[in-house]
Amino acid sequence: MQRADQYLLSGLASLRPYLFHRLTLLALLTGLVLSTCSPQRSPWQQIQADRVLRIVTYNSATTFYLGPEGATGFEYDVARQFADSLGLELEVVTAENPQEMIRRLLSNEVHMAVGLTVTESRKSELRFAAPIYEIAHQLVYRAGQPRPKDLLSALDESNEQILEVALGSSHAEYLESLSSQDANLEWVENPYANSEELLYRVADGDIDYTIAHSHLIKLTTRYYPQLRVAFNIGEPQQLAWAFAPEDAAKLMPLAETFLAKAKASGELTRTVHRYFSDADNLGYVGAVKFAEHVRTRLPLYEEAFKQAAVKQQLDWRLLAAVGYQESHWNRSARSPTGVRGLMMLTHATANQMGVSDRTDPYQSIEGGSRYLREQIDRQPPEINEPDRTWMGLATYNIGHGHMIDARELTRQLSGNPYHWIDVRKHLPLLMQARWHRRTQYGYARGREAMRYVANIRSYYDILRWMTSTEEMPPPEGVDPNLIKRPDAPTRALDIDSPIL
Repeated sequence: MQRADQYLLSGLASLRPYLFHRLTLLALLTGLVLSTCSPQRSPWQQIQADRVLRIVTYNSATTFYLGPEGATGFEYDVARQFADSLGLELEVVTAENPQEMIRRLLSNEVHMAVGLTVTESRKSELRFAAPIYEIAHQLVYRAGQPRPKDLLSALDESNEQILEVALGSSHAEYLESLSSQDANLEWVENPYANSEELLYRVADGDIDYTIAHSHLIKLTTRYYPQLRVAFNIGEPQQLAWAFAPEDAAKLMPLAETFLAKAKASGELTRTVHRYFSDADNLGYVGAVKFAEHVRTRLPLYEEAFKQAAVKQQLDWRLLAAVGYQESHWNRSARSPTGVRGLMMLTHATANQMGVSDRTDPYQSIEGGSRYLREQIDRQPPEINEPDRTWMGLATYNIGHGHMIDARELTRQLSGNPYHWIDVRKHLPLLMQARWHRRTQYGYARGREAMRYVANIRSYYDILRWMTSTEEMPPPEGVDPNLIKRPDAPTRALDIDSPIL
């Protein structure tokens, strides 16, 4: 009996390859039959089955990016509200340019595209829902340069002026349509920079002009007030959600119903206001306004800054400079992304720091000072002062993960990741797709973080000069006739400040 069992096992072993082949063939035939009998799920069926709404957009201040507290951006926020209304999870896919967005949408990789303007060529491929916001093409130049009257005068060959727009943008499409009417129009389509990067290049004097959308310009001038709008170009444009033609029948009516309710309830207006209406009221101002606020606003909160500074072993004037950059010492300030109060704390940060009322200036200063101390302490031990403080300030603005990315890019490009002067130069790379796609945390508004620290250092230098008991020249670029030292200056706190 034992030998019979061995023969049986031996026979089965010899049949194993044949049986495996037959089973594999059977599985393939079964799959083929099922695939021909069961039609592929439509995008709407996928949404219902997975309970996920997948959108495509691009990284920008107006669309989507990861801020210090997570995902944010106007387009993202409205899309998230739509997904919430359907009981769906929102998944974001980022593209480098509008062409890639359209390709991903038409290939059914995503369910809808957000952040596109409605153009004639796009309407031939896509279906657009009701517009969510109206914007304008605007020609932008740098303050101090002559203001052009029209495109032809701006691009006069004798002046050798340079107009750059992003490759594949609606601005490039519009210029192309104008060139059929006027062959003298010339411009450069930059394949490596988006509109946000080109605005910064105008502010820095690298190029003469660019064309950007009005809502992006509003946000950008918060940190680059030298940008000027020459004029609007063409008719106003609509921002609208886009759908592939075969998906429009199911998902687009739901989107339009949601948008109609959001408009009727005022929720869409509140979202627009949160991101764009206050943008002009925050950020860098001239020396005259700063001097006025030092005289009228700072005395209300100076003692609170001093008390918080002692607890956190910081210079109170540094905390005051941060508060001014954040809110202009306005206890009721609110940023485009919804952070509030004198130190502009988010809900998450306020809860983490034990702040129950963000509009209470004393709670805000206390919470903001502890949060800044944490960001400074989170820097690698190899970073010394004052670089440690500057990187802590940048982290306060941009988030810890993005600063890790900035230091890593600095290291890869042969800079010193522990020196602020080197890291600062590489922060703008976080806005460029060819660089931020190599990083762990992706796109970030690196130029704003760079400008944020520069502004605070300027305010801090002025406050140190104004409150010093020693005779010292005013900070570089400051007219002492505009910002005078008081007759009895406040003595600086005798604390172990890292940058005294």
